[in-house]
Amino acid sequence: MFWVLTIVINGWSNFAAWYLKVLAYKLDKVTRVSPLFYFETVFTLLMDWLIFGVQFGAWQIAGICVILAMFAVKIIVARNEELLKMQTGEQFELIKPIEKSRQ
Repeated sequence: MFWVLTIVINGWSNFAAWYLKVLAYKLDKVTRVSPLFYFETVFTLLMDWLIFGVQFGAWQIAGICVILAMFAVKIIVARNEELLKMQTGEQFELIKPIEKSRQ
């Protein structure tokens, strides 16, 4: 029974994760949303450590640091681009409205 419950919870969790990914891509620019998904690897390693007690190697720690550094750079660049657009008076949207494809 434990394994059946585990498989069902895993299936629903994956369904929810993919649904939220698609929704995120639909609501915002791909260039701002896609870096968030690099954290999947980091979260997987953290779950290995928390649940199974897996010890990280040097390459895994280096990989986590690279992902975090690139995410920070992406946030800084995106913020600067939006500030520049605000200063020049260029139109920008934080969240695109959802357009109905069928009417």
